[in-house]
Formats: sequence, C-alpha cells, structure tokens
Amino acid sequence: MWGGITLATLLCLLLGRLAARVVPGGAVLVQCVLLLWAGAWMVPGFWRHRAAYRERYGRQAYRYLFYRFLVPFVVGAGTAVYFPVLVGGERLLPPVIAYGLAAYLFVTVQLIEVRGKEIFWDIEWRGFVYSVFRERGRVVSAGIFRWLRHPVYSAAMRFALALSLVRNNLPALSCAVLVAVGVAVWGRIEEGELKRKDTDYAMYCQRTPAFFVVRPVRFWRFLLTGEE
Repeated sequence: MWGGITLATLLCLLLGRLAARVVPGGAVLVQCVLLLWAGAWMVPGFWRHRAAYRERYGRQAYRYLFYRFLVPFVVGAGTAVYFPVLVGGERLLPPVIAYGLAAYLFVTVQLIEVRGKEIFWDIEWRGFVYSVFRERGRVVSAGIFRWLRHPVYSAAMRFALALSLVRNNLPALSCAVLVAVGVAVWGRIEEGELKRKDTDYAMYCQRTPAFFVVRPVRFWRFLLTGEE
C-alpha cells in the first residue's frame, strides 16, 4: 500500500513538473489543483462520511474510509508539500540567506519530530482515527503539545517552505505559501468540531498557538533539551 502511495506521489510530482513548465503560471496552478484535490478527498469525502461509515461498518469503518478517501488525500497532500522543490525560476534571495533559512527550517522540522514522537509515529493521531471513533480522542497538552496545537501541520508548513528556499524563487515560495494556507484552513475545520464537542480543547486553544510559537527562545530550549 505505502509503495503504491509513494509511486502515485512520484507520478503526480513528475506530471506537475511537466505542467508547470509548459503552462504560464503553471507552478501555482498545479499547486492549487493539488490542494483542491486533497481538500476534496478530505472534507467532502472522509470528513463528511465518518458517521455514516461507522453506522454501516462498525469497527471496520475506518478501514473503508482510509482506502476510499485518505489514500487519495495522502497522495495529493504529499505531492503538494514536496512540489516546491521541483519549481524553477529566477533567484529571489541571496543564496546565503535562502540556504541559511532553509537549513534553519529543516533542523526545526527534525527537532519537532523528535520531541513529538508520540504524534508523528502514532497512526491513530496521524490518521484521524479519533475523528471516526471519538471515544479514542483525548486532549494532550504536554510535551510538544504545550507549545503547538498542531506539530505535524507546523512541520509540513516549515518543510514546504524550506524546500521552496532551496529552489529560491518566487513561484516555489508561492507554492509553499499555498501549502501553509491549505493546512491552516484544514486546521480550522478540524478544530471547529473539536471545540464544539470538548470544552477542554477550546480552553487549550486559547493558551497554545497552532503552528508557530510566540516565544521562540523558550521553544528552542525545549526542542534542544526537552525541558519544558
């Protein structure tokens, strides 16, 4: 399955690169299509069918949802995150600045993953299992979640931006910004339901930023040492 997802993602990347080269403004257009594709499979697809599939399939509901909706979403979203690295154009920033910022973001992504192993390697969180079987959901506010409500989404934003800085051109940066916007929109949709159903989560949102911290020095101390 994961091999198939990888091959499909690579194919989409190759087709996207080809389209970006032959169509005026093609990179941004391709990125918009990818994000709309991912959003369509996630929101009108997976998100809207959760209750019906649980009622119909019971304990097997997530399995059907995963193969019918989440697999196409993963292909589209994964392609969108990696696509900026394939986008060419005129140099935007001095290389030392662009590559320095890219290195900073890559390191940050890696450290966020290290400090958030419980979310990055837990299929129930990564795969939205809790949204189908709500009894498995829980509000976690320790570790990386003390600093960010959505560490995985934050890492995806940073990673796409870092890839765009490696290419160091305006179209690539625009594609990365579109990823950030798409992730932010999805985060708001997801949180809207969580806030309505869990007052603890609503309170958690009031004190914890979603994607980027407001106290970077303390956040970096946590990333480097694990001290909260």
